[in-house]
Amino acid sequence: EVFIRLKDHLNRFPDFYNSSLVKEEAEGIDDI
Repeated sequence: EVFIRLKDHLNRFPDFYNSSLVKEEAEGIDDI
């Protein structure tokens, strides 16, 4: 059930996780 719920959350809020990854990558690029 845990994996199914997690997968459901990822499908419902992909923009939230993508924006978080983009922010981390952007910060890394700025440091270079």
